[in-house]
Amino acid sequence: MRGRTESRTRSPFDTLLVMRRLHKLALGLAGILAGFLVSELAARQLLPNADDGGPPAIFTASSIIPFTTKPGAVHEMIRSPSGDYVYSAHLDAAGLRKTRVDAASADLDRHGVLVLGDSFAFGMGVDDEQTAAAVLERSGMPACLKPVANGGWVAGNNPATTAAWLAGQSPAMRPRAIAHLVFPANDIDDILPLELATDDRGDVIRVTEDVSYVDATGRRRYRDHAGLRATRDWLRAHVRLYQPVYRGLASVLPATFGEARISLRSRGEAHGVAVNAIRQSARLTAERGGTYVAVFVPTVQEVRTSRWADEAIALIAAVRGAGITTVDLLGGKPALTPAGYFPHDAHWNAAGHALVAARLEPVLLGLPAAGCGR
Repeated sequence: MRGRTESRTRSPFDTLLVMRRLHKLALGLAGILAGFLVSELAARQLLPNADDGGPPAIFTASSIIPFTTKPGAVHEMIRSPSGDYVYSAHLDAAGLRKTRVDAASADLDRHGVLVLGDSFAFGMGVDDEQTAAAVLERSGMPACLKPVANGGWVAGNNPATTAAWLAGQSPAMRPRAIAHLVFPANDIDDILPLELATDDRGDVIRVTEDVSYVDATGRRRYRDHAGLRATRDWLRAHVRLYQPVYRGLASVLPATFGEARISLRSRGEAHGVAVNAIRQSARLTAERGGTYVAVFVPTVQEVRTSRWADEAIALIAAVRGAGITTVDLLGGKPALTPAGYFPHDAHWNAAGHALVAARLEPVLLGLPAAGCGR
C-alpha cells in the first residue's frame, strides 16, 4: 500500500502564536539588556576605577622587576570598593608620584630623599600633596635634603624588588637618603613566589614572578589558566560589573579564574631573602654616598594591640642586627593610632601620612647626609 503524504497549511493562528513567542523573547532579551545597562551604570557610579592591587593605569612592565610605575601616568578619581576614599594620582616623567599636581618632573638623579615602598609609600587613598613624601617636601628640612621624591611602587612592592631596582639604576642616582617603607605583613608573602636572579656576589639583579604580568592597558594580571586572557582583559577594561563577577568566579573556579600564586620557598627562606635584600639596598645606597633607612610599617591590627606579629619582630631584629638604621612606626612618639588608618581599608589616611612624616623628619635630620657636606 502506497503511503500518503499529508500537507498541512499553516493557519493565521499558528503564525500569530509564533509572533507572540518571538515578541516575548524580544521583551525578555530587552529586559535583560536594560537590567545590565542599569546595573553597569550603577557600578560605574559606585565602583569607579576600582581594581585589585592598586590603581590600574599606573603600572607597566619592567625588565628588572615584575612591574613598575608608568611614567607620566594620570589616574583620576580612584575610589576604594569600601567607599573609604576617592583620590587622584599623577606621576612624573620618571614614574615618581608628584608631591603636588602642578609639580615639575623630578630628576631621578637629583633629589635629597627618595621614599620607596609599596602602596603605603605611594599613598593609596590620599591625594598627591597628602602623602608622607609630600608632607616632608613642605617641611622645614634643609634644602639639601630636598626635593623629597615619592617612589612608591616605582621599585615594586617588597624588599627583593627594591634591591633589584636599585642595582639596576644608573650610578648617577645618588640620593642623600632612601627611606624604604617595609610592610612585614605583606612582604614575606610577596617574596614567596618570586624567581630571583643574582650576580657573582649574590646581589639580586632581576626579579620575575611567573603568575604576574602587566597587559597593554597597564593592569596587573595573573596566569592564563584556560586561554581566556584576551577575553578577561577586554571585560575588565570595558565592563565594570566584571570586577565583582570575576572575584566571584575566582572563588568558585580558582583553577580557571584564580590568582594561583606558586610558592617557591618556605616562609623562613622568604625571611632570609627579605633581610639580605634590605642589606643589599643599604649597601648600594651607601656606595652612592647616601644613607638607607628601613621604616617598618604596622598593620592597623598591630597598632590596636601595640604588638608586632612574630614574623615582623624577627625581621626588624635581623635588620637592626645588621647595623641598618631603622624606624619602628609602632613605637616612639608621635605614635600611630587606628585613627591614622581608613575605617575599612588597610592604608593610612591623610592624618596617618602626616604623622609618619613627623616621625621621619627628625630621623632624616639626624643622618650624616643632613650636614649636606657633599
